[in-house]
Amino acid sequence: MKQCNCCKESTLDYIIDAQDNIVCDECGIKDYCFCDECGEYVKTESCEVIEDRWDVSVVCDKCSLPIEVTKILNSLSLIPLDSVGCYIDTKSWIVYPCKGNKEIDLDNGVHLDDCTEEWLSEMSTSDLLILAHKL
Repeated sequence: MKQCNCCKESTLDYIIDAQDNIVCDECGIKDYCFCDECGEYVKTESCEVIEDRWDVSVVCDKCSLPIEVTKILNSLSLIPLDSVGCYIDTKSWIVYPCKGNKEIDLDNGVHLDDCTEEWLSEMSTSDLLILAHKL
């Protein structure tokens, strides 16, 4: 038997939410949803139902990027280049800048060959080694 973190009742039937809380089935039905993207149980106020022409899914606020962006990101092979505030797709060698919160700016990517000498000189040794390893 486990104790539900919501109602404090003992229960045999429970889920474990994204913050590792034990939640009985009754509280889970009232207050939680299952995110189809990350596979976690999260509070209902953090859930969003996304409908497209052929599918309905529930996603948490961490996973609620637009479906098109999610598909694009899944098709890329991105590695961070923290020293220059960018990500690089090691399949196409397109460098994408980061916005303030490390969100990738997919609209302003440039090919590595088109990056300036100044930009390359700002790159740390560890980021250069990452690139060299991927070449």
